[in-house]
Amino acid sequence: MDYLNIPPAQRRKVNQLITIVKSLKKRCGVPNKIFFKVSREHQDDPKKTSSRKEQLKYLYKSLKSEDEKHLMKELDELNGHELSNDKVYLYFLQKGTLHLFW
Repeated sequence: MDYLNIPPAQRRKVNQLITIVKSLKKRCGVPNKIFFKVSREHQDDPKKTSSRKEQLKYLYKSLKSEDEKHLMKELDELNGHELSNDKVYLYFLQKGTLHLFW
């Protein structure tokens, strides 16, 4: 178990799984296959993550110039799927300027 690089919460689950498998081996013999499912723990207060579009709108709230306001209109025309492209997202994050570094 020491060689596995997993978080402590997951390590406890793996340890529990190992003890269950050992007890099953004692009672039923060695199984051919073992399937297990690890589900996420229930969160009482899950934090909502903000989308890229919401993050950009928050950044653009204080824009003053007409060029920057034009970016806000351009951003409103996009759907969330188009902003999943990193190049498009970086374009808006850099206020409409392309910084090419290659």
